[in-house]
Amino acid sequence: MKSILLGLFFLFSGLNVAAQNTIIVGKVLSDVVPIAGVEIINLRSKTVDVSNENGEFSISVTSNDTLRFYAKEFTIKDYVIHKEDFSLTNWVVQLVKKPIELEEVEIKNSPKFKVDVSYESLSAIKIGKEQSRPQPLGVYTGEIPNGMDFGEIGRKIKNLIFKKNKDNKKEIESVNFKDYVAANFLTDFFVKQLNLKAEEVDLFIDFCNADEKAKTVVSQNGILDVMQFLLRKRDEFITK
Repeated sequence: MKSILLGLFFLFSGLNVAAQNTIIVGKVLSDVVPIAGVEIINLRSKTVDVSNENGEFSISVTSNDTLRFYAKEFTIKDYVIHKEDFSLTNWVVQLVKKPIELEEVEIKNSPKFKVDVSYESLSAIKIGKEQSRPQPLGVYTGEIPNGMDFGEIGRKIKNLIFKKNKDNKKEIESVNFKDYVAANFLTDFFVKQLNLKAEEVDLFIDFCNADEKAKTVVSQNGILDVMQFLLRKRDEFITK
């Protein structure tokens, strides 16, 4: 009887230890180069650590926790913690750089400046000026009779350049919420972490996208803020 009780004691003690949080220490590399600024996110506890300049990090985990490694220029990596990982003393995580996406560029001929400096055009302007500002006969004003009006040519070029610059102003495009979510969150995240059914995921993303804050949160914040936004919207989605 004592041996049975003793066995049960060690069994439950082992289960208790396994269920406790453990601090694991590791390093994030790209080949052999340390990566600083990587967000290491425990998807269960929502705790976060950021790798230092040597790529080192430490974070609290339990068995079966999922760690997400996120850095802007690298492909997102998810890793499930196993009991064997607790015994590692030099845990190294390799990240792969995202391929550079080349956007399709349409090459167009640069618009040419076209300023009407014909004799007829400038003469008409000059005649208009002379009619509004008649000169006394026999008085020399310093102007060359029938000469080129360089002042008027300059004004024409200035007006044309100003108009071109005004037309070339472009609005900054905001990040598309649905594209951001598709690139950064797997279906498993919605099913396992948000407790949604697989067939509800697309409907849930559309529900979030309808919120005016969706564009702002993906344009101005990090992935952790987006996760918190999705968690809040999950509660609204379930109770709607």
